[in-house]
Amino acid sequence: MKVCINEQSLLKKYNELEERFLKISPDNTNRYAVLKETVIRRFLQYGREDINDGQFERAAYVYNCLLKLTEELENGELLYWNENPEANGAKADGYAMINKDGRPVFYCGYGHFDQLKEDIPNMNDFGCNTVQFEMGPYNVLYPAGTFEKWGMADDDAFKSGDEYIYSSGEFEVNLSYLKKSILPFLETAERKNVAVCLLLSPHYEPKWFLEKYPETKSKNLGFIHYNIYHPKSKEMIETYLRAVVPIIKEYPALQSICLTNEPGFNTMYDCQDKEVLKHNLLPIDEAQGKSTNLLYEWQKHLRDSYNDIQNFNENFDTEYKNFSEILMPDGADDTPLFYEWYVWNNRCFADWHKWMANIIKEIAPEIPVHVKFVPTFGTYDMPAHRRSVKHGVDPEQFAQFSDFSGNDCFSFEGRDHLPLTFKLEWYDYLASLKRMPIDNSEDHVIEDRDTNYEEIQATRIYADIWQGAIHGRTLTQLWVWKRTNMPRANANGSILHRPDCVEAVGRASLDLNRLAADVAAMQEVKKGVAILFSNTSRIYNINYTKEMFTAYEGLLYAGLRPYFITEDKIDMLENFELLVMPGIRNLYKNTADKIAEFIDCGKPVLAVDSEGTLLKDEHNKPLNTHIFDKAIWIDSCAYNTLPDRVVTQKVTDAVLSIIENELSVVSLDGENYNIEWCYKEIGSRRLINICNYDKKTRTVQLLDKKNEAMTVKDLISGRTMSLDDINLDAYRIRSAEG
Repeated sequence: MKVCINEQSLLKKYNELEERFLKISPDNTNRYAVLKETVIRRFLQYGREDINDGQFERAAYVYNCLLKLTEELENGELLYWNENPEANGAKADGYAMINKDGRPVFYCGYGHFDQLKEDIPNMNDFGCNTVQFEMGPYNVLYPAGTFEKWGMADDDAFKSGDEYIYSSGEFEVNLSYLKKSILPFLETAERKNVAVCLLLSPHYEPKWFLEKYPETKSKNLGFIHYNIYHPKSKEMIETYLRAVVPIIKEYPALQSICLTNEPGFNTMYDCQDKEVLKHNLLPIDEAQGKSTNLLYEWQKHLRDSYNDIQNFNENFDTEYKNFSEILMPDGADDTPLFYEWYVWNNRCFADWHKWMANIIKEIAPEIPVHVKFVPTFGTYDMPAHRRSVKHGVDPEQFAQFSDFSGNDCFSFEGRDHLPLTFKLEWYDYLASLKRMPIDNSEDHVIEDRDTNYEEIQATRIYADIWQGAIHGRTLTQLWVWKRTNMPRANANGSILHRPDCVEAVGRASLDLNRLAADVAAMQEVKKGVAILFSNTSRIYNINYTKEMFTAYEGLLYAGLRPYFITEDKIDMLENFELLVMPGIRNLYKNTADKIAEFIDCGKPVLAVDSEGTLLKDEHNKPLNTHIFDKAIWIDSCAYNTLPDRVVTQKVTDAVLSIIENELSVVSLDGENYNIEWCYKEIGSRRLINICNYDKKTRTVQLLDKKNEAMTVKDLISGRTMSLDDINLDAYRIRSAEG
């Protein structure tokens, strides 16, 4: 094979396309037209840059995308919408955000670095209305006396005007970066109708801080490199928050504060030695000494929980002589001692975040706070997700002090273990923990360094944005608004290299806001079926998350939106029609008792598992219960690392035999798998949403209770769908009323 490139010829094609585009009269009244025009202008520039940089294949792809967009403008067959809903000032109402005009607003935009500063004025033209930006302690905190070292203390220029440096304990607070970078950013965002999520990034600790206070250093893996529980570390963070929050809270464009980025803290990493000095790194009463080791707090937790060593030994089948012998578990992650540590480590980390949230709420009670944590489970327990049990993140505890369900979730084309349904499962899980807006403030829709520029990427991204909103996600800031050709850089292949994807994001954002009332209504679809979410089973059963995902997909393809009921919320079980128990091996006794009551009331339980029915408690000791005796059992067969089409269909069939829907979506090939649908009654209207997650075209029928085909109007396109069969290409959505 031989390929040649004539750069001048390729540049000529760009020049000719630009001339053709400039002949089209701009339509400033139609936001869909403005979006396409904005993408074309920007990527005519980027495409030429690709040619100059030797990225000829990408330049050809960009050209073909722009040609298609230009033809769409020439043909004039565009959706029309001329509104631009007010983005700033909206308040949370359940999963929705309601603006000053009383209408729901969906937020879609980008993060996270300097390119955003330049493009804030252009975000609305790209169809977007939100961004995330960041700063950290290293932007604000310096050692005491730093200013004097610059030799300007006696200069007249530094004797009057706005105060920007002041002392706070051992810290010198310098507000220069805040005033010269962050505040102008917020001001521009307000003028340009863009809402800002500001990430305060406590992991950006000042380098000098660790040098001056080496006792705060931590071996923790991840973004945080200091012991967050150390008094000096907490002083550093509190000084930072009290310097920044009183200033930024006055800016209307500040929609929310994100406390941490992909947080994780494993107390085991700093407990490799047995000798520990007493200290108060966590809030305890004992005297302190200099140490970063948290073993003392761990042992105090055990003493407080079990009172005496004999009681502990009886629960854990051990023979310790005193609590000071019990080290943190650093071996297997499926033992009773590990489970005890897991619960304690999670509580400590949640309490640290709550401490920060309380400081912010004291200063700015009206500003929503949230945390950007990655999913704590996957479609199966691959190593990357299994490690999360050591990260200290329990979304249910975080939800207690959060105003948004913050997160950092991902799904990629070509990654079978990360299908779009995995992302939707995560959103539905968060939506079950607390009824508040979900904000994916680092939304990964394209894998870093991805070289796949096929058309399916843009189609899939549209489905990701739309379906995410249907499943409760109201705000999203996509990773990442940045370009680079450095092969190993995360932003290589990012969305800012892809005009069709940028247009798809903007179009999805416009569609969501044009149809905001109906989408917000779909977020409130009745959840009559519960999936039991058990951290206890998660620890002891390596297959648990796989079984859970299989059950979740099976419910989606039966037309149902499941509710994830946790052990802490098991008292709510009586409100559901069906309980699905995926891979349940261990439960608290109270949970098992509540499920037994559910069964005794004649309500069905569906068990999805590949092994036996012996149930154990949190200490891995047998429970005496009959909850499996009357369960409908689905054998999930051998362990499989990929989504399981066969078992999922079994779940769907079993659920459809129990739950009767008023209408149904039926695939003509006889298989429900990968056809998600749901509906909601609103007065005399019936809203229906259907999406095909298959890579091939699927043909479906929409039937009422009498199995008669229905006539509906597609809300997105505005077209009426006939009684004939509905063809759905890969990731194609039909959102209709009928």
